Amino acid sequence: MDLTLDAQFFRGDQAWPWFRYSEVLLNAAEAMIALNESDGARTYINEIRTRGGMPAIPNSVTGTALRDLLRYERRYELAFEEHRYYDARRWVIAESAFTGPANAIEIFGKLNPDNTLTWTYKVVNSGQDRLFTRKHYLIPIMAAEIRRNDKMKQNPGYN
Repeated sequence: MDLTLDAQFFRGDQAWPWFRYSEVLLNAAEAMIALNESDGARTYINEIRTRGGMPAIPNSVTGTALRDLLRYERRYELAFEEHRYYDARRWVIAESAFTGPANAIEIFGKLNPDNTLTWTYKVVNSGQDRLFTRKHYLIPIMAAEIRRNDKMKQNPGYN
């Protein structure tokens, strides 16, 4: 079977954007929030929002509200780019964010007679319950590594 016609992208030279400019701005904004520099953080977040046609964040948003807004922006701006898991671990909120039923969303589009689309969605429970505990912030150290160094201790929760 000849795959040359079906797999043209294997021969392409287009680079894959592993690190988008939006991520750079969000990372800088997160660092500025950690340094209590709300004005600079708002500037970076607003740059992303204006590029997307969204209104700017007012100057009155500071502190915890600005941090929560940044987390919201990261969640939606970087959706489907595999950042959420690592963000939740870095912010130490994974125990609440990743514990509970594993849900999915079914999205349905309906073409109306006037050629517009109407979208509906339904949350579907997979029947699986997920549990993220305190020990999951660290990974277990391989037993072979612990045997090589008698001063090395296993991470908490994996004894």
